[in-house]
Amino acid sequence: MRARQYLPALEFCKKRNLRIIHEMPKINWLVVELPEHTSFEKFHEIVIHSNLFYMIEQYKHVSVTSTATNYTYDQVYQLPALQCQEAWNEIALSPPPTYNIVTVVDFGLDTNHPDMVGQTFNNYDTASGTNNVLPVGNQKHGTGASSQIVAKNDGTYAIGVSPYDTKVSFVNASSDYVVQNNVFYDIFSYGLYHCMQMPNCMATSNSYLFGAHSDPAGPVQFMQEMVYDALLYGRGGNADAIPPVLGKGVLAFCANGNGPSNGGSIAPPNRPIYPASYDGVIAVTATEPYNGDFRKTFWADYGTITFCAAPGSSTPASKPNFETQLFGGTSGATPLTAGVAALIHAANPNLSAWYRDWE
Repeated sequence: MRARQYLPALEFCKKRNLRIIHEMPKINWLVVELPEHTSFEKFHEIVIHSNLFYMIEQYKHVSVTSTATNYTYDQVYQLPALQCQEAWNEIALSPPPTYNIVTVVDFGLDTNHPDMVGQTFNNYDTASGTNNVLPVGNQKHGTGASSQIVAKNDGTYAIGVSPYDTKVSFVNASSDYVVQNNVFYDIFSYGLYHCMQMPNCMATSNSYLFGAHSDPAGPVQFMQEMVYDALLYGRGGNADAIPPVLGKGVLAFCANGNGPSNGGSIAPPNRPIYPASYDGVIAVTATEPYNGDFRKTFWADYGTITFCAAPGSSTPASKPNFETQLFGGTSGATPLTAGVAALIHAANPNLSAWYRDWE
């Protein structure tokens, strides 16, 4: 659960005897156990209407041993839902000259997990400045998000949407800010900057929100300009040339949030949330299976900023320490969408991130 302010949220949990599994006060996160005999829907309603929290995600985990049955294509329900096998078949007919890269900005990635070995490139920890992005404590969010894109389809535990032609470049958001070349970046803009340093990086995936999201001060001009620069000059462009040279562009995929926008008074539809509300960003909401099709999950935000939706209800994913988890929320839908974009680009390497009539 993501709190507006940490101490009041902590007091809320203690008064209601919620079992706290993990505390992350620096980023206002609390991991708690769902009370017995309480549905997630009811729990979500009570917690959101306390006005102390603005995002809640449900996680389930399933321990996996070397003798356990691993997930198959059909069991990872998001894969057939997104027609991934058809995409893989299409790409196999004409393999791209090199792999795509998607920068995932998140918290802790288990690069030693069998699903992820060999699937990452140029990782970066924002606190230490090293490539050690391993999870600390109970962090599993970054491993789940990254595996949605590139988890191997080789008989290991989970399967990503683009395991053959894409690698994740993971930015561990262990610090809120990064200074590079005398420029001060927040984690969102640094993710774009990091992506733009790699010729094959075509997107960032951002499964987090920041600021006072239900009542934000407004967009930060530098971050908005970073989105525009990434779209126009990423992948081969040069903003400093005279005249500037346009590149193929870098896309920013951002989670739409897991608030009560379906009629709730705390966060009505079309509220500005960041980074999803920046112009040019692809804001993603979540769907769940329903009567042989899909519908928006009751807890996923929506509105005019929403560009698309993807499966986000208990999607199988990797978890640190050789385990799997049922991931979800708009946090799960966002990397899935970035992975689909990577598949599209693998099949059509000349595509640009922006409309040609911008020239």
